[in-house]
Amino acid sequence: RREQKRAIAALAARLVEPGSRLFVDAGSTTLEFVFCIRDIPNLVVVTTSLAVAAALQYTDSIETILLGGKLQRGRPDLGGGFTEDMLDLFSADFAFQGTDGIDLEGYVHNANVESARVSQKMRQKAERSYILADSSKIGQTALIRFGNLKDGCGLITDNDIEPQHLQTFRELLKVDVKIASVLPATNSE
Repeated sequence: RREQKRAIAALAARLVEPGSRLFVDAGSTTLEFVFCIRDIPNLVVVTTSLAVAAALQYTDSIETILLGGKLQRGRPDLGGGFTEDMLDLFSADFAFQGTDGIDLEGYVHNANVESARVSQKMRQKAERSYILADSSKIGQTALIRFGNLKDGCGLITDNDIEPQHLQTFRELLKVDVKIASVLPATNSE
C-alpha cells in the first residue's frame, strides 16, 4: 500500500508550516511523511525512530532530536521509561503518528507496549495530533489501545476507506478526517 502511504504523507505535510515543532513516531507512513517535509524550512522534529532520524540526518533546514531510550528488539524504535521522561522536556505543534489499527469505536492500537506509551505521551504534549493510517488499518486491532480519535486526534487516511467507517468517524465521533486521493492503477498494455 505504498501509493496510499505516500498520498497520506503528502497530505499531512501540507499541514506543516515553516518553523513548526513536530513529534514523529516510528512507522512506514511516518517515514514517508518525513520525506515530504524535508524542504520546509526551520522545522524541529523530535522522534524515537531511528529510520526517521536517518532520513533527516543530512537535511539542513530541519533540526532533528532523537530521543534516547531502550532499543526495541526487532523495531527501529526507542522506548521505555527514559524515553518517556525525555518527552517531558518537549512540546510540539503537531504529533504525526502511525498505528497498527483503528477499531470502529475510534480506539487507536499498537502491538508494542513501550511504543504505545510513548505515542500516547506524544499526543498529550502536542497541540494537534494526527494518526496517519492507510484504510487497511481501519477496523483492525492490536494488543494495546493508546487513545481514541474522538479525544482531539485527527485521522489522515486514503480514499479506500469504507463509507460507513468514514461516516462513523466524522458524524458520531466528530473526528477531523482528511482523505488523501489515490488514483486507481491502470493497466497499460
